[in-house]
Amino acid sequence: MKLALVLSITAGIATLFAQEGKLAPDLWHVDADESVDVIIQMEEPPAAAGGRRGMPFLVPRALNTSQKPTRFASFPGFTARVKGSALAELARDSQVKYISPDREVSARTTAAIAATNVTVTQASGLTAKGVGIAVIDSGIALHNDLLDKSCNVNQSRIRYSEDFVSRPAGQAAPTTPLFDTYGHGTHVAGIIAGDGNCGGSLAMQNGVQQRFLGVAPGAH
Repeated sequence: MKLALVLSITAGIATLFAQEGKLAPDLWHVDADESVDVIIQMEEPPAAAGGRRGMPFLVPRALNTSQKPTRFASFPGFTARVKGSALAELARDSQVKYISPDREVSARTTAAIAATNVTVTQASGLTAKGVGIAVIDSGIALHNDLLDKSCNVNQSRIRYSEDFVSRPAGQAAPTTPLFDTYGHGTHVAGIIAGDGNCGGSLAMQNGVQQRFLGVAPGAH
């Protein structure tokens, strides 16, 4: 009898730790009546994404039906608003991998200028004019910040473009040599050589219109 009791207590403790292991630490002490927005990561995609079970499989009582869960396309999981009392119940589901708060996030760059020391080079008048830089990325779209001083769309500082993408049979490549189907390459090219000369990167900051330059605004 004592052995059975010890095994039962041990199993209960193990289950408790397993549940806490699925919960982000800042969810451990959420009040039972408190509503909290969470991201629930799954061990496998929901049925709609090719998995074994559909989204409603998570204990229905644990989900606040007043807010429809939103499924992520990039990984097996979704957001939901639940009561604190439901977190342990959700964590007990074997298909739940991890539960974390749906935290508010924002994009911010505070160290880029200091990290590149760009103010020193620009104050010295160094622009990298005449220097060619290769960007192997998702492509580079035609953008005002990458034109020459004439701001003529036919006078881009993008001198050459090569498409290395293998496409399915029958899928034609873009008709223009300057394209970026993802956007990242254009972003990188702007950081490198954007000059703001043609109004492409004018923006208001603290009530003042600012012109943003790349590290090497004279490069091609």
